[in-house]
Amino acid sequence: MDRRGRGLGNHRARRPGRHAVGHRPRRRTPTPTAADHRRRGGDDHDGPLARTARAWPRRRPLHAGPTSAPRGDRAYGDGEGTAHAAVRWRWGWDPNVQAEDEEQGIMRLHTFRAMGTEVSVVLDDHQSIDRVRRFFAAQERRFSRFDERSDLSRLNADPSEEVTLDPEMARILGLAAELRSRTGGLVDPAVGAAVRGWGYDADFDEIAGTRRRASSTSSPVPRWWIDGDLLVRPTPTILDLGGIAKGHTCDLAVEEGLALVASAGGDVRSAHPEAQVELVDPWDAATLTVTIGCGALATSSRTRRRWTTDQGDAHHLIDPRTGRPADTPVLSATAWTATAVEAEAAAKAILIRGADGLAWAERQSWIRSALVVWHDGSVYATVGWEVAA
Repeated sequence: MDRRGRGLGNHRARRPGRHAVGHRPRRRTPTPTAADHRRRGGDDHDGPLARTARAWPRRRPLHAGPTSAPRGDRAYGDGEGTAHAAVRWRWGWDPNVQAEDEEQGIMRLHTFRAMGTEVSVVLDDHQSIDRVRRFFAAQERRFSRFDERSDLSRLNADPSEEVTLDPEMARILGLAAELRSRTGGLVDPAVGAAVRGWGYDADFDEIAGTRRRASSTSSPVPRWWIDGDLLVRPTPTILDLGGIAKGHTCDLAVEEGLALVASAGGDVRSAHPEAQVELVDPWDAATLTVTIGCGALATSSRTRRRWTTDQGDAHHLIDPRTGRPADTPVLSATAWTATAVEAEAAAKAILIRGADGLAWAERQSWIRSALVVWHDGSVYATVGWEVAA
């Protein structure tokens, strides 16, 4: 573990086992080829996919409307995700583990708004929801790009090309630099100017349903460096730490003992060995219960946080290579890793990579498993996904 953040490195921890109740064996399907993709009517996104297994309760083409689907029968709690989350917050544990925990204290699910999204935490009797709320509020004041008084906004407004950072900002930008390297540059906070240029210049609740003016040009994001606490960047470079900050905050909340499980906008970190969450398909209909145990899971989706511009539809997942919303046949990607900040970065990179996203994920030792939903509703996963599903 280095000074830049907890949990980064080669994580090959033992994966939690399946729960016998409600588990259905998944049927193997052949790996789709680029030709198969074209026959399904896909765009010209050639490239191999990893070895896959069918992992969703059913497959449904993109043009089909939502239909009702049974909810998981082993879920506990009453929290629900927002329309912009890709995880339905119905936490679950093995009944025997639940009973053992209740002898020591009752676990409670709390939901509140912070960091521009819905936050859910699971606490035991010794953990305080007030302390958790204060912690998330402090992180929002530090890393929000919508608050002109935040540390990040002040950094973005600083005209200096070299800036000495405070310890917390240096820590999270060190994480961001590491994840940029791991993902081949596909996860980069320097997309801030492009995100603004495509109309995402306010809290999403304010822009949803409105038509925005797109002023961004198609160009790669600027290159920046960090050495210890020294940030070097061309000016102007606008940093957007949204996803990284949410995942990092969930990691800290769990690692520092503030919560057993923490999630922010679909980035989940758990310290409970039998923790389960329900993934929601891109149509908010079918669900898939996943055991993440002591680990993390995140989903990136281009069907959420979408808006209309004078240049057409846009979404928040910017490809740093082009400065434009990612053009990919993948509707959503989910990654299971050791930490939430890693899961958030992995899911985003898989989605932006498109047709070869799963093949790339299979080669990454820090990604335990991954799942993608394609534009036509077909679902594929890495082989390791069956351990979780």
